[in-house]
Amino acid sequence: LLQLASGPADMPLRQSYIYICVAAKSQFGKLRRQAALCLANLLELRSVLPSRRWAPLPQIVLSVCLLGATLSLTSCGDMRTPSDCLISGNQYFAARDYEHAAMDYREALKREPDKTQAAHKTALNNLGVVLNALGKHDEAAQVLKNAVELDPKNHISRYALAQSLTVLKQYKEAVEQARLAVELGPDELGAHRALADAGLGADELELSISEYRYLIKHDADDDLAHQKLGEALYKSGDKDSGLVELKRAIELKSDNIEARKAYANALRDKGDDKEALAQVEAALKEEPNDAELRQLKDSLASQK
Repeated sequence: LLQLASGPADMPLRQSYIYICVAAKSQFGKLRRQAALCLANLLELRSVLPSRRWAPLPQIVLSVCLLGATLSLTSCGDMRTPSDCLISGNQYFAARDYEHAAMDYREALKREPDKTQAAHKTALNNLGVVLNALGKHDEAAQVLKNAVELDPKNHISRYALAQSLTVLKQYKEAVEQARLAVELGPDELGAHRALADAGLGADELELSISEYRYLIKHDADDDLAHQKLGEALYKSGDKDSGLVELKRAIELKSDNIEARKAYANALRDKGDDKEALAQVEAALKEEPNDAELRQLKDSLASQK
């Protein structure tokens, strides 16, 4: 088509080629209209081009038809509804493929730009949760603030926002959002965990201890809750109880590196350098390249 359209006298043919290019970049709904217009222009070449140029016409029409079929297949994604994108995103999320989940949630937002619609609100909430999972907490916080503004009673958006803000060390606002999340969804364990974490960061230790104990009451084998409860208790001055909880976290999950770090530091603070070093060495077997662990080991070893 490029060769045939290169001559200055073949304006209708060149115009038809332009229609093909436009069709290739169009939304699926526009593709049929542009392809039909393109074919109409090609068929009109009989009255414009000399007879010696008629020979390629069947091949040109066939090429256009094949192009249309190819574009129809490759544009199937363009036919998805916002709900289709949400379902696909949820499937990726369940498979822990957060990058593709985020792509589908963003696509759902594009396909449903009306902020009053449930699909838009759900996609915004889900995107924020996924961005948290990807460690993109700055963007997650902004997305989730928008989600909360659109749907103030969505407790998931609020506790996910609290999680972002806690990582960003905006503890006061994190506590506020997490409290609201617990009020809106009192049975949602994620909201209680967000409140406990935010409280620990904000030095609201009584609040934090109460919430971690609530989590342990619902799941006695929650190693992370035991770890954080131990840190909160130790920070509050109840060091013996803190050590018990940290040790319990390690018993429940021996590769909980953060629990071992906290336990080792607490033992060191207590003066038990030998046991602290043993904890660090055990952690290094799991994470041999952890700079913090190696530094702690060198410090403990130098005090022997």
